[in-house]
Amino acid sequence: SFSRLRSQRGGLIIGGAGTGKTVLAIARAQQLAKDGFRTMLVCFNELLGAELAQRVGQTPDLTAGTFHALCLREAQRAGIAISRKRDRAWWEEEAPSVLIDACSRNETIYDAIVVDEGQDFSPIWLDALKCVTRGVEAAPFFVFADPRQDLWRRGWDLDADFPFVWELTRNMRNT
Repeated sequence: SFSRLRSQRGGLIIGGAGTGKTVLAIARAQQLAKDGFRTMLVCFNELLGAELAQRVGQTPDLTAGTFHALCLREAQRAGIAISRKRDRAWWEEEAPSVLIDACSRNETIYDAIVVDEGQDFSPIWLDALKCVTRGVEAAPFFVFADPRQDLWRRGWDLDADFPFVWELTRNMRNT
């Protein structure tokens, strides 16, 4: 049962469309926040980021949105000037560095990270998120992903070092 995740500090949960990854990511983020972890629920897609933020609300213990919105918000809080003309290299490679620098200046620390749409994240984005957690190695870090939807080809690695990999195989949405 998925309730066993409560005792886990992190892992990769994979499954196809309709297997409930987003529903489970939200539930995991909410449970972490309820357990006292300052949690960030993050994704890549702007529409999904807005939906996640709306579904979980914004509280001191749970924040939801896109990776790049987090980068820009923290940069603004830190007073880091960001050009309005951002090319692909900025979004792909500079944003994670800006996030780490800004969170260091702002002393923004999350206790737990939950990533939805993990297949859309490059390894350096995931590393940047790990850097903004308290106790990088021990912080709960969950990635929900569909390897078959790796449209961006950012080098997402299904074989990365996760404490466990759990595959969701039952389609809960589509017939």
